[in-house]
Amino acid sequence: VSPSTLMIVNFQQTIYAWNVLVLKFPQLQDCGEDFWLCQANLLSFYQVMFNWLLQIPLFYWCARFASDPESKAKLSGLWRYQVAFVVLGTGAVLLWSSVSTCDKVITVFANIFGYVAALLNVLCYVPQLRRTFQHQGSGSISYVQYGLMGFGGFLSSFFQIFGSKERLTTILSSMVGNSMQC
Repeated sequence: VSPSTLMIVNFQQTIYAWNVLVLKFPQLQDCGEDFWLCQANLLSFYQVMFNWLLQIPLFYWCARFASDPESKAKLSGLWRYQVAFVVLGTGAVLLWSSVSTCDKVITVFANIFGYVAALLNVLCYVPQLRRTFQHQGSGSISYVQYGLMGFGGFLSSFFQIFGSKERLTTILSSMVGNSMQC
């Protein structure tokens, strides 16, 4: 897999997680009283957070096992920038969400995060496509895995739309990714 693809996916997943975190933060605060009653509406939150935390270390492994020292140094530097972006950005989003009073400004930013995540979801396939054309083959990419991920993603999106009635900006990134995988 292209390191550029992994890097873009990390940024996409982080911004997507910020979108969901901001939009679900009021629900998270309200869950203190009836924790088990609000869990159904938080399923998409858990899914996004789990995917995000699972995805982030992949670039680290790419940097760690790079074949030549020059690539390893470059990818390690890019990994440090990603970690700084994730930690500082997530800290800022958490702080802002915790002091926010659900005003219009934070909702607009959450929606912008959702649109940017959807755009990055499209762009993350470009480096992999370029690499596939350069090498005249997709190498070890599993088409079955992509198909299953796309199908499972559409089922998850179906739940987000009809089950938990998520906002468009929360669903859009998933739908774009599902479409690109099929």
